[in-house]
Amino acid sequence: MSYYAIKSKLAGHVIDIQGNSTAAGAALDAYTATNGDNQQWEFEADPNGSGYYYITSKLSGKVIEVGSTNPTQGPVAGIPLDAGVKATSGNQKQRQLWQFVEDPAGSGYCFIMNQGSGEVINIKGASTTPGALLQNYPMKSSGTDNELWEVVGGSFPATVKTVSGISLGSNSNYILYGNCQPIIDLAIVIQITEDMVCESTAPPTACKPGGTSQFGFSFQLNCYSTKGFKCAYQQYVVAFWRNSSNGFNVIYGVDNWPISGGNLINNNFPVLATLPTAVLPAGYQIVIGLSNAATSPNVVEGVTFSLLDNNGKRLGDQGITIASIPGASTGDLAPITAFEMDVVGPINGEIATLSSGAGYISYGTIKPNLQVYVPTATNTFPTCTETTSGTCETANTFYGLLPSNSNPFFEQSFEVNQEKAVIQRKGTPRLSTRFFSPLA
Repeated sequence: MSYYAIKSKLAGHVIDIQGNSTAAGAALDAYTATNGDNQQWEFEADPNGSGYYYITSKLSGKVIEVGSTNPTQGPVAGIPLDAGVKATSGNQKQRQLWQFVEDPAGSGYCFIMNQGSGEVINIKGASTTPGALLQNYPMKSSGTDNELWEVVGGSFPATVKTVSGISLGSNSNYILYGNCQPIIDLAIVIQITEDMVCESTAPPTACKPGGTSQFGFSFQLNCYSTKGFKCAYQQYVVAFWRNSSNGFNVIYGVDNWPISGGNLINNNFPVLATLPTAVLPAGYQIVIGLSNAATSPNVVEGVTFSLLDNNGKRLGDQGITIASIPGASTGDLAPITAFEMDVVGPINGEIATLSSGAGYISYGTIKPNLQVYVPTATNTFPTCTETTSGTCETANTFYGLLPSNSNPFFEQSFEVNQEKAVIQRKGTPRLSTRFFSPLA
């Protein structure tokens, strides 16, 4: 067996079991190197061949794990790391398996990413003080020294590259897919870490579908149906629209389209919740969950929208059976084979300019594992999607990197940047878009 210290790029401290404890659940920190057994670790490949590794202590034989959370919550940022008894199956095993993602800046260090959360080992608060606790946290897009690690006297057993993040912003995020298999029970959780404040909105320029300018922004789960279905493009939206009281109406929308022409399914964007000011506060969460038919062709049958405040209280929670929306039928349903998550303008092709805002997006499915679609010289979308058009709305938002291999969960950061130019993928104007004026 070969054991090594794992050293941080931030201050040169190493991963350490606090107090030389051999107890299950002993806390992990970043501490001055002493060469003690509580700082020595072995990399053990998952015997099931997942490509992930246990990180096993020389002191106790226990493994680095993400502490237990409520399984209904999904990934949660800031969960402490501990040394736990090795599991061989289930959720606990996923919380104990890790992959090593190369720093795209070429530093030679790696992020250590968890299989069960898609988050990475992080020194809490970027502290340089010996004894700073370790936690599970999303991979950041800048200031990453407290998330980067190297092996002292050795190397990580295998590494994974990130997929190029060139032009990742606005309505041009990564396209995620499962190698053209139907995506089953997709769940998206958006955690807000910095107040999202809209400075202004402007009428559309490139898309020009028409309509009036609505102040606000939206989170759009834009899904691409499998070839051969009437419904080619599925859009599931939570948007924040300023109302006549200068607060936000939080609306939810199902807006699905055929390959050409007007709306196929539209639920008219009812109100999910109301916020007292035109700010989406840090600590809030938005959840969009799709449910699929259990049998082939695994069409998307339903969707749930939720808004939670910074104490975890549900401010709005609404489930929809899609075929029950007026004007829809089961013949209008389709499976999805790819999707992207965009933080953009409110509706009608509008451009939102945000003065602040940041957070991260959690992606998870029942099956298959997700991976980033890498465009080719001839295909910017997977060949199994019915349509290759995206959304028209844009904003000054930018997205973090994701690893190149397949995963059951991903975490991706996003942030507002007022210095970079807005990225504009060409969307398709929808001829029969239903325009809204919520201030009226």
